[in-house]
Amino acid sequence: MQNKKLTVIRFCRKKTISNFNKILNEWVSWEKEVLEIKDQPYDKNTQSNVFADGKDMMLKHSCLQERTVTFLDNNIEGHWFLEGRKGNRIDAKNLRLKYRVEHRIQELQEIGNSLEYANGATGYYVRKLNPLPYFKVIVEHLPKIFK
Repeated sequence: MQNKKLTVIRFCRKKTISNFNKILNEWVSWEKEVLEIKDQPYDKNTQSNVFADGKDMMLKHSCLQERTVTFLDNNIEGHWFLEGRKGNRIDAKNLRLKYRVEHRIQELQEIGNSLEYANGATGYYVRKLNPLPYFKVIVEHLPKIFK
């Protein structure tokens, strides 16, 4: 599979990168919290050892992961979070959270280090995602046009 090209599709690149760094910092904080998890009781006959992390912690992980995916989908085209750069990784839900979080942080660091060299938003994305500024410019120039 071909490598994916990153494109920051939001008009304000600095704000996108700043928000990305906030999310990455959330993951680093989450990793510290995960490393403090004490094994929770679970039914060893019917559940795998991932349940030792606790259902609340598993839910919190899923929510952070989905928020991250939503942010990336809305702001960075071509990101490979959860899939790997070449599409060959999976989200292994049979691993304990300490390993899953480590993998997510690694992927985010790879994406973050690549953002500096990512393509910027083209006119198509800028108009699609921020149509109001273009409409405002047109409206402001209407009196000049009809003079």
